[in-house]
Amino acid sequence: MDGIRFSTETKDVNERGDIMDGRLENQKKGEAKIKHMMQGQPAVIKDYYVYLHDKTYKTKIMYINRIIAFIGYLSVCGFDVNKMESFANVKLSNINDYMEKIRYKEDGNEYSESYRALQLNVIKSFFDFLEADGYVIKNPAQKIKAPRVSNQTTVTYLTKQEIDTIKKNMINGVGSPRERSAQRKWFERDYAIMILALCTGLRIAALTEINVSDIDFHAKIIRVTEKENITKDVYISDEVVEALCGWLEKRKQMLAEKGCDGEDALFISFRMKRLDASSVNDMIKKYTYNIDKKITAHKLRSTFATNIYEATGDIYVTSKLLGHANIETTKRYAALNKEKERNAMDKISKNIF
Repeated sequence: MDGIRFSTETKDVNERGDIMDGRLENQKKGEAKIKHMMQGQPAVIKDYYVYLHDKTYKTKIMYINRIIAFIGYLSVCGFDVNKMESFANVKLSNINDYMEKIRYKEDGNEYSESYRALQLNVIKSFFDFLEADGYVIKNPAQKIKAPRVSNQTTVTYLTKQEIDTIKKNMINGVGSPRERSAQRKWFERDYAIMILALCTGLRIAALTEINVSDIDFHAKIIRVTEKENITKDVYISDEVVEALCGWLEKRKQMLAEKGCDGEDALFISFRMKRLDASSVNDMIKKYTYNIDKKITAHKLRSTFATNIYEATGDIYVTSKLLGHANIETTKRYAALNKEKERNAMDKISKNIF
């Protein structure tokens, strides 16, 4: 594996189109998904999609999905959503009523305030578009105050003992004998994903978009593209390098058996194509079945953040490694550490007195 490194040669290959950039590949899939979502929807949805041209494909999917739900509500209320001029008749009370209707889930539990605040932001964005195009005189949603979102968000992360449990699950396999047999074939891949996520804190999109040609084993770095199309080099430890090398050997064997040699995606599925975020989360769910927490790829990122802050005590280093644009986003991990400090002091006091 010593010969694998990104270089100007990788750039030339990408420009020829022989190897598709991971982010571009996911973007094309995302745009195709949006077009499928918009089939049979009112024309205003397509116009709003054009308005979102500067957003990432994931943001577009989320915005389009939520505005389809809102327009469906307006249609039930008697608005002719196929006529653009109908939106000028939407009142503040209609939006408030909708916000109240999405307060509760189907099971009766309440949605989080952050969920509802995001929904309101989407509605405000939609009416900003209508106002910009002259279909409404004023955005009626601007007068609505967003639900207050607490800054003290509970952080879910894995302890060392829980990580050891996951390792055992991966080594021994979970489920039926047939399922365990299938898992053994993909052990190197799943282990590489798990250790890479826990030791770098990469977002799941960035992780799935990594190409083999993005890795420089000599310098021990991976070139990734994060949110807002920011490209950066991420340091990887010897343990991560070893795991990736083990997977790449197995990957090479798998591709050869299938007669495939042009796939550059680092993590591939049984179809020998790039693994998607949903499949990664399914894999994580499988190996954390006996952990009394709901663990997703984002919780692996939270585990990385918690460990980095505990190791350094430096919120700015933690923020930079996580790629946070705002230091306030990182402070939740500092708050978690303070709680541990208080617990430790309480224990010391009890031991002394």
